[in-house]
Parts: sequence; C-alpha cells; structure tokens
Amino acid sequence: MDQLEKSLERLVALPGPPGFEGEVRDFLVGEIDAWPRAQWVIDGAGNLLVRVEGRSPSAKKVLFDAHMDEPCFLVKYIDKRGFLYFAQLGFVMEQVMLGQPVLVHGRKGPIDGAFGFRSFHLSDPRHAQDGLSFEDMWIDIGADSRE
Repeated sequence: MDQLEKSLERLVALPGPPGFEGEVRDFLVGEIDAWPRAQWVIDGAGNLLVRVEGRSPSAKKVLFDAHMDEPCFLVKYIDKRGFLYFAQLGFVMEQVMLGQPVLVHGRKGPIDGAFGFRSFHLSDPRHAQDGLSFEDMWIDIGADSRE
C-alpha cells in the first residue's frame, strides 16, 4: 500500500461528527505541514483553509472544497435492555443503516455496535406502508441493561 492509500485509510477511520471535527482537522494539518509550499489557517468557525503556492505565477488556480464532518447519530437514551436510541445528525437513509456496524464514542472510549430494528412482523401493520424510520431503530452494543 502506498503512502497516499495509507493516509486515506487513516483519514476515513477518524470520527468527525458535526461540530467535533478536531481529529480530522489535526490529521489534515499534520499531513499539510509536510508540503513545502503550503500555508494553512483555522478560521473562527473551525474551518481549515489551505493555500498551496504553485511553481508558476501564471498557473491557473484551482479550488478544492470538502467537508471534514460526517453523518452521525446522537444517543438520546438507553432503555432497560441496554439498547441505545438515537437522533440523526446529518442525512443518512434509514434503509442503508439496517444491520450496519457502528462505533459508539462514550466516556470510556469507543464501543462496537450494530443498528437493529423491530421486525416488521412484530410491528403494527397499519405502519408497514410508512416504511422504516429511525424511531423504529436502536443501536445494540451487546449490553443487557441500562447500566
């Protein structure tokens, strides 16, 4: 694996919830510091602005713009069985989350989990045509109680 692939793999593994992009920003600053003609600044909103001088003064200018954050979820409460109920931050379609792994960041570090949902055959048939919503889902971290 070449250096670019290694850097990209490390970058996409970093958590970047909206408003908490610090780890992503710090990683990018570390990478950019190795570029000889790069200058960077972090503005008051936390955006990382980078300017890389070209070799020729007559070269065309190019703008790259990208998000540092990623869609994520905020745990709203934990039920007595240990399932985490959540709110969506950013846009993700409900259907793509079913059974997907998730990393829950807590006070004691990250915890592996997976998205679960109430089986359709156990749900009220009147709501079947409404489709799946995040209110029908939870995150299972393997806990057996709220504690």
